[in-house]
Amino acid sequence: MPQFNSIPEMISECFVYEQVGESRWYPAYKETVEKVKSSPINDEILELLWFKRDNAVSSLMQGNTSKIEFTSAKETLRTLTEQIRQNPSSETYAKSVAAIEQLKSEGVFRFAYRALLNRVFAAYMSDKLTSCVKEEDFNNVAQFINTHFELGLTLDGNWFDNNIELKAALRANVPADVDDLKINVAVWNLVEMLKAESDIKDGIVKKEISAQKVEPLDLTVQQYKAALNSADVLNDESLSVLKGLYQLPEAKATSSQLAKALSLKSHAAVNGIIGRLSKRIARFFDIEKDDIRNRFTGWWQLVADGEEHQNGFTWQMKPNLMIALEELNLVAKTNDLAVREKKVVPYSPQPLNQIFYGPPGTGKTYYSIEAAVRAAEPAFKWESRAELKDKYDQLVAQKRIQFVTFHQSYGYEEFIEGLKAVSEDGNISYEVQSGVFKRICTSAANNLAKSFQSGRVGFEASWEIFLDTFDDDQGVTIPTKKSSFRITEVTDTTIHFEKAQGSSKHTLAIKTLREVFNGTKVIKGGLNVYYLPLVEHLKTLVSNVPAYQPAQNYVLIIDEINRGNISKIFGELITLIEESKRSFGASNEAIEVSLTYSGDPFTVPNNLYLIGTMNTADRSLAMMDTALRRRFEFIEMMPDYNTLTDLYVKGISLKRLLETINMRIEALYDREHTLGHAFFIPVSEALKDKGEEAAFKNLQEVVQKRVLPLLEEYFFEDWNKIRLVLGDNQKQDELQFITETSYKYDELFGANHGLDNYVTETKSFAISPSTSNVWDNPATYIHIYSAQSEL
Repeated sequence: MPQFNSIPEMISECFVYEQVGESRWYPAYKETVEKVKSSPINDEILELLWFKRDNAVSSLMQGNTSKIEFTSAKETLRTLTEQIRQNPSSETYAKSVAAIEQLKSEGVFRFAYRALLNRVFAAYMSDKLTSCVKEEDFNNVAQFINTHFELGLTLDGNWFDNNIELKAALRANVPADVDDLKINVAVWNLVEMLKAESDIKDGIVKKEISAQKVEPLDLTVQQYKAALNSADVLNDESLSVLKGLYQLPEAKATSSQLAKALSLKSHAAVNGIIGRLSKRIARFFDIEKDDIRNRFTGWWQLVADGEEHQNGFTWQMKPNLMIALEELNLVAKTNDLAVREKKVVPYSPQPLNQIFYGPPGTGKTYYSIEAAVRAAEPAFKWESRAELKDKYDQLVAQKRIQFVTFHQSYGYEEFIEGLKAVSEDGNISYEVQSGVFKRICTSAANNLAKSFQSGRVGFEASWEIFLDTFDDDQGVTIPTKKSSFRITEVTDTTIHFEKAQGSSKHTLAIKTLREVFNGTKVIKGGLNVYYLPLVEHLKTLVSNVPAYQPAQNYVLIIDEINRGNISKIFGELITLIEESKRSFGASNEAIEVSLTYSGDPFTVPNNLYLIGTMNTADRSLAMMDTALRRRFEFIEMMPDYNTLTDLYVKGISLKRLLETINMRIEALYDREHTLGHAFFIPVSEALKDKGEEAAFKNLQEVVQKRVLPLLEEYFFEDWNKIRLVLGDNQKQDELQFITETSYKYDELFGANHGLDNYVTETKSFAISPSTSNVWDNPATYIHIYSAQSEL
């Protein structure tokens, strides 16, 4: 169970549990409460209180009225709501419960929506009631708080009375500047915490860590020290666990072993303490859960690494955390810890370069969105395509995912960089303009550079920033108490400066500056008036370095990659996209080149993912540029017939229809020109959303406007082959999409036409008009894959 030293500590920690308090829930909660209390009871307010699934007071996904129930009971609910608003008392609560029960007995409501009623009271009485409206959840959290803090509450009444009692006790123990909504958010988050910890078993931990697709982040020793020095991060409970784990051999133990060593009741208590400490560390550095997640287990890996061991699933303390504990004298320092500080390197959950290839309609572009999100945010999980697309749109807006389409005239100038004519006052000049690839490479490299620099403190970090920002022409002016001085030049060992008055030159030693900065040397008088202001200036610079900036991945989607001239587009940079040649990677083979137009040095960072799509109907894989084929992983995407399983429209099997058409195309042409399942997905969706008639109309349009034009392109108007693909040669005349008509030469040209005597007739083909009955007859489609009618 969670351990808190005081009620204010509990409210503070639980309010930001999972980072949902201040940033997500609280503003919406406040807006809803203010709206309800200030507005008359109109239809909008009634719907907000009694029908909306999540109105920010509380989410009741399955505990709300249906639209029919809400509409039928609206006037009763209006009267009931007015009574609650006017007199939100225990007596009104009892009458309201009876009124809800009456609506159920009359058949207006299917259930007595007790939690929903509680939510209405919670909206009007946010100062006296928590938003924990489900009685079971409320009872659990109330009992925990009452027992843990020995409040002596009776809690022997109904939900309303018990909630009043609990909230009054919390209010009495929390400072006045903590508002009631914050307390309510914290109480509900405590409910979630109690539920989560009851589920924290070693088996779940093992399963989730095994499924982890994001490499755990490694903080530096200085970052850990900064966090541990904060009262908001380290408390007595978490320090005791850290000490206990540190003192065990190799700082490694199963949660059960550690619980036993600390005399805790169960391993779940250890897991909970580690989890809460890790979350506080994450909040300290503004680390988002998506950067390290799986559910709650991902957080723990800011403290320890988990692995399967012969004695069970074990945790081993992070090496840098061990050093930080020693340097802060929080643990007894040992001499046998062979640990070294590590830097964060981006994790590669999938190939850096990949191409999805296959026939048209197999979902290449569709899946590239999913692949791009997986590459940019490997920890992101989604339940629906809409959630995935929302995340994709967010990443596009952040320019972490960008999209480009290759075509025959696309070149190096658009992709990398080129010259652009600029007119100013009638004068033409040319400036170098960066292309999409150069821009995204620059953004990705800048992110990595900042992630390596973030969190660095001390003289070396501040001096590096000083040198980076030093103005060679103007120098840097450093203010002193009475005047200022200007640094004009910096060499490897010496700082040259001028006083505000006078023209004589003076110097400072960088070695001495370092010692003053670190406090290992004190200068009395003399040059101290210059060293100290400069030290203060350097500390100001380093204080602006972000405590932590995680490395992020970037993605460039190249649609129709096979339609471009790869040599023309990539030029000399084709080698740089290889994984071993990338910058910021573990390899020492990284390559840097000078760009053609600007002459700038250029590399491709290893946090940039390239995702290409390729339509094999446009160009065979065998014809792809060899340089590109060597540097990309190719993922074939063929028609997925399983997406059409058990889908019938007017007796037409969509799966058999597509399978038969593709078998014939493959026999007459090749497999790279088959048709993808995506052609028929709109038919499937229409069947599901609008019914069979709408789906059949959609099927007609697919065949007329998508399938037939592609077949014409594939077979160069060889109508006989097109008829074979559609099975028209096996159908009765009235069921044929393409009709065949024969004309004898004698009938066309008369006798003595002088044409080849061995060919006496010609054939013409015509697609049945869209108004023809053939399109409206299901048998026309069934006979594509079946010689016998299945109607």
